[in-house]
Amino acid sequence: MPYAQASSAAADIVEETVRKKPDACIALPAGRTPDALFSELAERNRQGRFSFASVRFFLLAEFEGIPPDDARSCTVSLRKRLIDVTDADPANLIVPSAENIDALDKIIESQGGLDLAVLGLGRAGQIAYNEPTTQFASPTHRQKLSPGTCRSLLELYGGELNVPQYAYTIGIRTIVSARKIVVMAFGSEKADAVFKMLYARDDSLVPAAFLQIPADVTVFADADAASKLTE
Repeated sequence: MPYAQASSAAADIVEETVRKKPDACIALPAGRTPDALFSELAERNRQGRFSFASVRFFLLAEFEGIPPDDARSCTVSLRKRLIDVTDADPANLIVPSAENIDALDKIIESQGGLDLAVLGLGRAGQIAYNEPTTQFASPTHRQKLSPGTCRSLLELYGGELNVPQYAYTIGIRTIVSARKIVVMAFGSEKADAVFKMLYARDDSLVPAAFLQIPADVTVFADADAASKLTE
């Protein structure tokens, strides 16, 4: 499915979730993949089709040592594209950090768990910043970033010395416990990860393979990302 069409279809799922439960708990990524999704949601919100005012948002991950108001932070990325351009309440955005790392899973549980998790897919099968070898039972935790992940951040952070080495990330157990999961993957560089997500053993070597466990997972991928799949 082409990127624009997939983003619109993903927006349908988010809209349906919010219409059914105005105070839904939704986990969101902050990479480039959901750009069109966020734009579509912001436009629908402006049109008055639904309200984000009571939605509780959970950012899937944030880098260690990056101030939340830094333009390169995941927090600013999500705020600029969705929170600040809709009627979402900024106070309802919770970001993994050193301060809440031990309490975040309990916070999510106390609010009834995640109703929806929207995920990008890393080239090595990462979900959020759960790198390969992350265990299924992992709670929200401080994660050492892999060399591949660090390389992907070089341009954003202006050189190797500036790239964060750790991130705080919601763990696999909490992600796969979401009532509904949407995965978005586009481009040939994601083809291997999409294949392994669907066909690898559900073990820690491919974190996304744990998505074979939940019952309600929708994957949006274009032809390039799906190129290694067979009928």
